[in-house]
Amino acid sequence: MTTVIEVNHLRKVYKRTGKVAVDDISFKVEEGQCFGLLGPNGAGKTTTLEILQGLRSATSGEVTLFGLNWQKDEVKLRGLMGGVMQHNNLYEKLKVRECVELFASFYPSYTPINQLLERFSLTEKKEAWLSELSGGQKQRVFLAMAVVGQPKLVFLDEPTTGLDPTSRQEFWHIIKDLKASGTCVMLTTHYMDEAEFLCDDLAIINSGKIIESGAPSDIINRTFETPVIKEPRKATLNDVFLKLTGSSISKEESYA
Repeated sequence: MTTVIEVNHLRKVYKRTGKVAVDDISFKVEEGQCFGLLGPNGAGKTTTLEILQGLRSATSGEVTLFGLNWQKDEVKLRGLMGGVMQHNNLYEKLKVRECVELFASFYPSYTPINQLLERFSLTEKKEAWLSELSGGQKQRVFLAMAVVGQPKLVFLDEPTTGLDPTSRQEFWHIIKDLKASGTCVMLTTHYMDEAEFLCDDLAIINSGKIIESGAPSDIINRTFETPVIKEPRKATLNDVFLKLTGSSISKEESYA
């Protein structure tokens, strides 16, 4: 398999506060994989994603995407990636079709707009203002914007926070389809069931350091070598997270 993301000894220290946001982390992500970053508030997940997307500079360490780096290959990299960030309020005054057309204009080639709207069940909403949509519909629009340019790498920063269970599962299957097409997906999430369903590999970050990594099932087995919970419910990623970080993630909590 082709390595899409390679991170070696990445470190980020904010000069003004001296805060160490990312502290010597390393990992690789392969083509067609979904890689998850999990962690509590302030763990360094979003900072890591921002560095990978060229939105923030690293203090030290090396990041390559497709063997390229942001210092020399920014224009080429922008054409290979797309993303959905935590907050997307810039497009409220645009219609659905206009949003997707705007992002299509950033790429030399793109998926036909009508085809993409149909794929994401947005055809009936194409002339609606973004501000009029439900949370689940907005997230489908943002994902359509992220993939319209047929990127090989997609970043998803907490894409399903606040969605109802049905909308979350619809979103999951769209991401599964992206993986099946060979797209690499980088995901942060607060939902352990989401991570187990979508991620081929993941890293759990606490205080800027990776404290555990690997396939979800392998992490669970390593953390609980003997069953900690009696049948019929076996240990889950949420149990792992609680044991390793000392805190629990639930959908009522909000983390940065």
